Amino acid sequence: LNGVSIVNATHAESLSEVAFFPGCLTEWRDIKTLDKYAFIVEDYTAFCGCRQQPCEKAINLTLGGNWTDVAATEGTFSVPLESVRPLRGSVVPAEPLNGCGAVNNTEVAGQIALIQRGECTFAEKTLNAQRAGAVAVIIYNNREDEVPPSMGGEGTGITIPSLMVRQSVGKQLVEDYAAELAPEARLAWRMRDNPLYGRADGVVVVKLDAEGGPEEVLRTREWFSFAHNIFIEEDRKLLWACGMSCHATEEECDDFRDGNGGIMVLDISVPEKPTFIAQWQDVYIHDVVVTEFDGRKILYGAGIYDSSVYRFDVTDPRKLGATAVYWKTPAMAHNTWPTPDQHYVYVTHEDSAMPVTVWDVSDLTNIQYVTNISFHSSNGTIPHNVQFQGNRAYLGYYSEGVTVWDISTPTHPEMIAHRDTSPQYYNGFHGVWGTYPFADGKHVYASDIEGGLFYLELSNAPPLDDGGEEGEDGGGDGGEDAGDGSPASPDDGGEEG
Repeated sequence: LNGVSIVNATHAESLSEVAFFPGCLTEWRDIKTLDKYAFIVEDYTAFCGCRQQPCEKAINLTLGGNWTDVAATEGTFSVPLESVRPLRGSVVPAEPLNGCGAVNNTEVAGQIALIQRGECTFAEKTLNAQRAGAVAVIIYNNREDEVPPSMGGEGTGITIPSLMVRQSVGKQLVEDYAAELAPEARLAWRMRDNPLYGRADGVVVVKLDAEGGPEEVLRTREWFSFAHNIFIEEDRKLLWACGMSCHATEEECDDFRDGNGGIMVLDISVPEKPTFIAQWQDVYIHDVVVTEFDGRKILYGAGIYDSSVYRFDVTDPRKLGATAVYWKTPAMAHNTWPTPDQHYVYVTHEDSAMPVTVWDVSDLTNIQYVTNISFHSSNGTIPHNVQFQGNRAYLGYYSEGVTVWDISTPTHPEMIAHRDTSPQYYNGFHGVWGTYPFADGKHVYASDIEGGLFYLELSNAPPLDDGGEEGEDGGGDGGEDAGDGSPASPDDGGEEG
């Protein structure tokens, strides 16, 4: 059962759920609050992007020598099954099985490559199999979810279908191949009913202090059905959404391809009745942050698929997109955060072994890379999100948990704290998904994919210097700093995805 839990954190040592709001079987991707209201959005998934039932994609496989239908999701980066002729072929496990790097076994040529999820991106796996001659790819999950998750990524050069199935299905195919049962697959665009599947829910608003407990007061698809992220300006009462499904004027907005997924701004001064202000749709934006500098409001957006960072003056939100500056980064730009003086910007790159890069943006006509920070990058680790509070930067670092950096000197950050919430993993998309450091400067909330919600105390750290600002700076021991004047490239770590 998917949805949103509202947790009482008054006594953080004994967290307790006070309300649960069910919804589409999907990724409930982001929650932000304004006063006593919570605003919630869901991300795109292959099984919540349907306009109507039936909604589940199904493919036909031999398991244990018998043909059977299994649920599958398609990659947003690969060729859709509905656009190709039906395929039938042998299912051949790739070597290496994770599909990271060159696929070495010639048996996949002309057949359907079977690849295990993890250690590099879905798109990399698919492209490696395609280069070895595979006509399609089946990726099997690395945990036994009831529904295989959707697969995102950048699809340049990919000309074959790529699908994901459950972990148990993939393991059975590997066993069948080893037992010389010659597993096969028939791939064709086909849908079937599944009551778990449905449309994404757009914007959900919850009144946190309602009599009797938190209460849902709005659930609307008026502007989009899904979005990847939201950011709320508390002073101007504006909600910025990015990675949305469609243009605001479209009535049906469930297909990811309906729009570029740029940036939209809503007026939430009346939280239960948001109103549309403006939209910018030139490219897909994965994450946004809005800060104030010298009397101006500045928005930074991460263009993950074109590896670029975008900067907008949004002092007048109605003119969103009128003043845009952008620059290229060495890999997928996942999220960004500027220093309070707008002199430097930190950028995370959701790719194996990539560091957090630091950029000098004091001259917008000559933006320069200056340094980077990373932690255990030789293992192929992945920093997910960076946020600043005063002279500290907080990093949700997937398998490495939470790292905290002192950025009193932004070009020479120093790690001051670390907590590994998933010590069983050393790389990959495991562990900490996001952090919330803005409660009191002494504690951090961390959401761990496998472990749930953590409440962490920051002890023996240098004092927080927030300069009178709230929630806008950063700080952190050790760490690897390239400091050589050029962006670091992935070292020997396993690539992750």
